[in-house]
Amino acid sequence: MNANPPPQRKHKDKLFVRLFSDPEAALSLFNALNGTSYQNPSELQIITLEDAVYVGWKNDVAILCHNHLQLYEQQSTINPNMPLRDFIYCAHEYEGFIKRMKLDIYGKELVKIPTPKCITLYNGVEEIPEYAEQHLSDAFIKPTSGYEWTVYSYNINPGYNKTLIDSCSTLEGYSVFIDKIRQNHRNGVELKDAIQISADFCIAHNLLKDFLLKHTGEALNMILSLYDEELHNQTIREEGISQYRNQIISNMLQAGMPVETIAQIAQTSTADIIALQKSGVNSD
Repeated sequence: MNANPPPQRKHKDKLFVRLFSDPEAALSLFNALNGTSYQNPSELQIITLEDAVYVGWKNDVAILCHNHLQLYEQQSTINPNMPLRDFIYCAHEYEGFIKRMKLDIYGKELVKIPTPKCITLYNGVEEIPEYAEQHLSDAFIKPTSGYEWTVYSYNINPGYNKTLIDSCSTLEGYSVFIDKIRQNHRNGVELKDAIQISADFCIAHNLLKDFLLKHTGEALNMILSLYDEELHNQTIREEGISQYRNQIISNMLQAGMPVETIAQIAQTSTADIIALQKSGVNSD
């Protein structure tokens, strides 16, 4: 058992997971990403990792389809560690596959496994390319050749990857819904109302219509939970940056640097530096 599992995210409150845990929607996404045209959702199996079994190691959506193992991760922030995360997720997926199929990896016969592919679908507010690849080798302490693990990243914000998004109605609806919420909220509409207005817009334009008609309240709670989590994470990041900045200022003060010089380096006022000095900021 992993003694230090990663922080558990609220997957039960994540709209992307809720939508694409449906085999029909997952199959549509698989076809859009792979240029296939499979029609029978029963040929696809949802095998997303479960917290109860893997204690915190839980990806968004994982599927088996026609001997392909594919992992889909929705990201609203840029994460350079996706190759490592997906590498670990896939290892757990293969562990489960081997157990289910009762395969003998210690025998003399070569064990055949589904072909893996890891995909990130990004819909954050930072500007990123339409398509990018992330490589596990970028994290290697000592560079090496002959081994690689790749994550394929698609920007699914409106205006990007139009062919991909148009090929999967659920992905299109999800992209528009989240974008409309952000637009309305940015324009001063209270978040709860912004979600409802965006849901009404999508229903009127036949985007996620069936889901939103049945589960508007559920979708609202998911989005509210997601925004709370993002706000919490942003606050933690900002507090960490502030603490680090204050520590650097403290070190400069202890080194006897003039207040004016510190203020110029820290891009703040001398009054702020003096206030920090009086508050007893130190290196402890």
